[in-house]
Amino acid sequence: MPVGLLSVGAKIKDICTLMVSDCSAADFQKKKEEDYFIYGTPVDKIEKMIKSFKPDIVGISVLSATQLASAVSVSDISRRINPGTKIVFGGPDPSVRYEYLLDNNYCDFCVVGEGEETFYEFVKRVNEKLSLEGISGLAYRTNGKINYSPRGFINRLDDMPLPAYELVNPGDYFNNRYFYNMRSSLKKDSMPVITSRGCPYGCIFCSVHLHMGRKYRAHTPEYVINNLKYCINNFRIRRFHFEDDNISLNRERFESILDKIIGEGLKIEWDAPNGIRADTLDFNLLKKMKAAGCKGLSIGIESGNQDVLNRIIKKDTSIAAITKVAEYCRELRIKLLGFYIIGFPGETKKNIEETINLALSLLSRFDVNPALLFAVPLYGTELYDICVKKGLIPGKLSEYDLSTASQPYGNPMITTEDFTEGYLKKTVFSYNLRLVIQLIKYHIRLLKHGFEERFFKIRLDRILSPRLVYAFLSPFKKPQTIIEFYGNKLLLNFNDRLYFNIFKDREALPLKLIMNEVTSGGRVIDIGAHIGCYTLLLAKLIGPEGRLYAFEPNPESFDMLKKNIELNSYKNVTAIQKAAFDRMAEARLYLNGPGVTHSLRRGNNSRRHITVDAVSLDEYLKDETAGFDFIKIDAEGAEYNALLGMKNIIIKSSPLKIMVKYAPLALKKFNVLPEEFLRLLSGLGFALYDINEKTNSVEHTDIPKLLKGYKIKRSHYTNLFCVK
Repeated sequence: MPVGLLSVGAKIKDICTLMVSDCSAADFQKKKEEDYFIYGTPVDKIEKMIKSFKPDIVGISVLSATQLASAVSVSDISRRINPGTKIVFGGPDPSVRYEYLLDNNYCDFCVVGEGEETFYEFVKRVNEKLSLEGISGLAYRTNGKINYSPRGFINRLDDMPLPAYELVNPGDYFNNRYFYNMRSSLKKDSMPVITSRGCPYGCIFCSVHLHMGRKYRAHTPEYVINNLKYCINNFRIRRFHFEDDNISLNRERFESILDKIIGEGLKIEWDAPNGIRADTLDFNLLKKMKAAGCKGLSIGIESGNQDVLNRIIKKDTSIAAITKVAEYCRELRIKLLGFYIIGFPGETKKNIEETINLALSLLSRFDVNPALLFAVPLYGTELYDICVKKGLIPGKLSEYDLSTASQPYGNPMITTEDFTEGYLKKTVFSYNLRLVIQLIKYHIRLLKHGFEERFFKIRLDRILSPRLVYAFLSPFKKPQTIIEFYGNKLLLNFNDRLYFNIFKDREALPLKLIMNEVTSGGRVIDIGAHIGCYTLLLAKLIGPEGRLYAFEPNPESFDMLKKNIELNSYKNVTAIQKAAFDRMAEARLYLNGPGVTHSLRRGNNSRRHITVDAVSLDEYLKDETAGFDFIKIDAEGAEYNALLGMKNIIIKSSPLKIMVKYAPLALKKFNVLPEEFLRLLSGLGFALYDINEKTNSVEHTDIPKLLKGYKIKRSHYTNLFCVK
């Protein structure tokens, strides 16, 4: 959908009779022409449309030099039908080459830069039969001389109306399989949105700044949300492509957009196929993007050599930052596409090989799909100037050459002393052979991950014996792996990976609550620390001045807990291999299966048990004179007993916040009634809040509501946030 054209249309629709025809979509056909295809509206239908509408002005958007031939064809048709028609070219290519286009009489006028204000003034003067001379941003010829005075860029983007989506037929885009075929996995029923303009960076191959400027300008979050809501309400779609060049450049604005998408429950899916800078991203931001519906991103990696990035391309980013983002995206299951470019002047064969190796490495390690392209000297770019100055473009540069060179498997245009066209083609051929092997492995990984995800969504471990479940999955076992989790490194073995697939989704809201409630310097207790998912986050939040006691009785889990604490070099955590209970004693810990649950009471599937130490926290921590700020309790039904064993700690800790698992069926196995457990919390002075995963909210509650909402059933459980 031509958002730029529709933005211009929204500006002028009230001062003229307007028709917008997107010739890439309307009456769509695919036609073979010699060794290439033409997509879009057939020429005869364009001619018929112009004859029927009889326009006084024909504005033609030329996005790149590769589309010039089509634009000239429409211009010729318009002039043939009505010689008095004013032909206006606008868009990126006319902004760069207006002199060339006017000198060759391809059009009568060129709109240079942003078109909304310039074209509005042009149409208004035509309507009023006023002189067209002196319009800022408009290039034209008079007496053999080209006249042009620049127009400043629009600073307050919110002053513009929403794009006039009603001027095109959305169905032309929603059901066309060719749109976003290579750029996005969100193909059907999706719309593009642009929330900002301008790029302050200096990549030598990019021409964006020639059309949109280097100053970054952006819509407010409120405008963006209104735009999304308009599309949702009027077109019944919830899939969007953010086509900004730098949507995340202003982090505060971007996070505000994400917060509003989440907070207002828009429930959209989106991606950023035009590219997003890796150095503007980190794990926390990517996690929020995921929560706001992000399904895929594209990043311009460009080269596998840091010197080429810095000195030749002038990208001003780092391979290390890119690799980290790739790792984060894989953990969060955000699809990632990486753009790579080879064949720059000054690049060596070794540099090119490094780029190819990085592309295959990131695919193998982090599932980053590679798009390898040749460097294309677009008109007006620094790369074009370098190539012209050094004579690096063989023969005369044509629009057809640019068109073929810019395709994923196009022909290279630049040759230097270091490489020839033949070398580049041979190198890409070899790369493609290696790529096929990596893509096969990639799709096998996707199939395997999809199996594990589907398996744990139906939770067969609740139907079959956990021992049988893990025996069945044993062929899929992998050695220990390290992932990023809330800014920490988390070591997982096979069993833990399976547990983690459940944990990361089920505990998303409690984790978010902890990040809001636990502060630097805090004193914290983690009961039921398992392998350290909560422990590591708590340790990070309280910082070196804080203190954390983590209790985990299971030897296997405790071993992983210690490794994870050491892996992150936390000195503020004391790990204790004991169970929190209401007295000091030895206890049987029943194991339901490797990596599944364990409990101080025997469950239906638990046959194996070990002896562990159980402690009263009041007794074990009796030398701690200071109180605590936050306590997390997940004791598989022993929560009531753990609370009884820490009454003194609770009394001397004020204020105090506790996050505790509430599972009526698990409590019953300890001969504790749910009402008894809730009255203990209330009697200790706590206000109760339900961390409700279904409504994705933290709701103030009371004992009757909890007893009614959560019965003594396997699937009935929640986490309670208790404030004293």
